[in-house]
Amino acid sequence: MPDQTLTQLMLKIHEDTKKLFLQFEESLGKDLGSAVKALERFKKEIEMHFYYEESTAFKYCKDVAKNNDGISNLVSQHSEIMEIINDIKNNLKTEKKVELSGLKKLLEEHYNIENAIFYPRLDSEVKEGEKKLIIKKIKKYYYNY
Repeated sequence: MPDQTLTQLMLKIHEDTKKLFLQFEESLGKDLGSAVKALERFKKEIEMHFYYEESTAFKYCKDVAKNNDGISNLVSQHSEIMEIINDIKNNLKTEKKVELSGLKKLLEEHYNIENAIFYPRLDSEVKEGEKKLIIKKIKKYYYNY
């Protein structure tokens, strides 16, 4: 695989995460067991995604993150997204109606900030060696190399 920018890598990972969300959304029209399993796959993926962002990209790039442009909200959005997912999980368990519009809106807003602002800034402002280290760690998790 040719060298990727951090932005390109994260765009791909965001698309993969969106597919898991769509699978969950589609499973809601089926049986409860399918919906619970699909939500668990999505939740596990997004938890790991947030963990690797916070422990690699954010850890190595605190100076870029401090230069704001809406970036300072990313970690708090991670918490908010996980809270909503847990609420959805609880609603599924008790067979209450599941509302996805708030989560969809927040995910899109979050991905847009990362894709349009945060990762391009990292690509332009972080030293090449640190960038390669971040990419290597993220690829190791997602692609096992």
